[in-house]
Amino acid sequence: QSFIVAERNIVPLSVHVCLVTFLHIFEYALLMTTPKRKFSQTASSKHMNLYKKSYKGGGSKDFHLDVFQDAHRLTNASRVLYPGCHRHLTASLVFPDVTYIDCDERVAPIYSDTVAREYVESTKLYDKDAKYRFYNYNVNDKMSNVGN
Repeated sequence: QSFIVAERNIVPLSVHVCLVTFLHIFEYALLMTTPKRKFSQTASSKHMNLYKKSYKGGGSKDFHLDVFQDAHRLTNASRVLYPGCHRHLTASLVFPDVTYIDCDERVAPIYSDTVAREYVESTKLYDKDAKYRFYNYNVNDKMSNVGN
């Protein structure tokens, strides 16, 4: 079973999934804003194409944008940790400082991609400079000896 850590408590991932599912249902009932600035649709890279393919075009087309906006309104956080992120840059459109963590090293290149950086800077919903970093980390490998 997978777990996330929230304020010193270990919470089963299923609780997190229930909360996210609730937010997904809730988000359709709200009218949300979309990014204020436009990204050049001609700018592209292999990694940005994979992001757009994975997240239905990314940015304002990504239904997760509303979830991130709701989380920001609820927490007013400016610095967040996103474990299990895959190549999901949309969090950086809402939060000015994001630490992305994923066990799949194949998604790492998007976080250093210059076109992706330009995309985030041109479509973010805040005025500060966007900061983000990626760590390839597999919690299951690190926890295999826990309890033995």
